[in-house]
Amino acid sequence: MQIEKIVAAQVALRSKGVPNSNLYAAIEAKGLGGMLNEEKISSVDYNNVKALVNGDVDTFGGFKFVIIEDRAEGGLTEAANVVDSYFFSQDAVGLAIGIDIKTDVDWIADRTSWLCNGMLKAGAVSRDGLGIVKVQYLKTA
Repeated sequence: MQIEKIVAAQVALRSKGVPNSNLYAAIEAKGLGGMLNEEKISSVDYNNVKALVNGDVDTFGGFKFVIIEDRAEGGLTEAANVVDSYFFSQDAVGLAIGIDIKTDVDWIADRTSWLCNGMLKAGAVSRDGLGIVKVQYLKTA
């Protein structure tokens, strides 16, 4: 992830009339590594966030960064070392909850054990496509 891509995402969103508040970026850990290698992001000469001291880039360029870890079932789309990340306004995405988080712990006598059960039924959707920008970057080693 490079600073030019972050600036381009900010410009793309602002040109569509998206306000500069509640902006988020979903990137993977290797993208965070690329950002920490950028001098303009990690150096206190350019900004007041001590990224290398904390080992994290929480916010930059108006975006709050959400790091998506590597997952067996997927995560962010990757093809030929090109990762799809998403920069978006919070108002552009929606979450509907059918069954809120519910957990039960019961003793099952005939099995002489505890049964732990958790439930959640939810779904997410893009509410406003203009408030979402896909940014592709090369995955670094």
